[in-house]
Amino acid sequence: MQLITVLLRNHFRDKVQIVDPQGRTALHWAAYRGFQTCLLLLCHQSGCDLNCRDFQGNTAFHLAVLNGHEPCVKALLYYSEQAHFRLDCDAMNCNGDTAMHLAARWGYTNIVQLLLQWEVDCRIFNKHKQTAADVSQNVKILQLISKFCDSEGKGNLRERLGSSRFWTGLTRQLSLKRRPIPLNLVE
Repeated sequence: MQLITVLLRNHFRDKVQIVDPQGRTALHWAAYRGFQTCLLLLCHQSGCDLNCRDFQGNTAFHLAVLNGHEPCVKALLYYSEQAHFRLDCDAMNCNGDTAMHLAARWGYTNIVQLLLQWEVDCRIFNKHKQTAADVSQNVKILQLISKFCDSEGKGNLRERLGSSRFWTGLTRQLSLKRRPIPLNLVE
């Protein structure tokens, strides 16, 4: 991490948006590999574009979800909120899949809960005319999506949950959203 910090402080800040043959930037690779600290450093110190897409239409958010890196998903959501930068959680890749489609397809229950808490649209159809509920292989995920994504639209999640234990537990679990993350890794 010290090396990344030094590189970003010196003359390499403008180089982090350079793409590889797959169209991926350093931010894409940090999310893909699950390097949360590196991801936050890239966001905080270089101002990477969170909605930058690779040649398959995936953002760093897609890649973090695709590989089940919940800490990276939380970090991207947290950073976008704290930096007042709009992270497009409903962005679709070349297959029309959103982050919710990917999390549901691969059975990442915690990430599905996190995305529902952020009120992503779970009614979006991909290119195969499937919603996230349609691609889900997991009964628990299917129940979660069915419970929160009714036919009337996204609605207000907190109103639907009321003061239930689930909301309290989910709020505690997602406390990263409200707690600042120290980014000064090098003294």
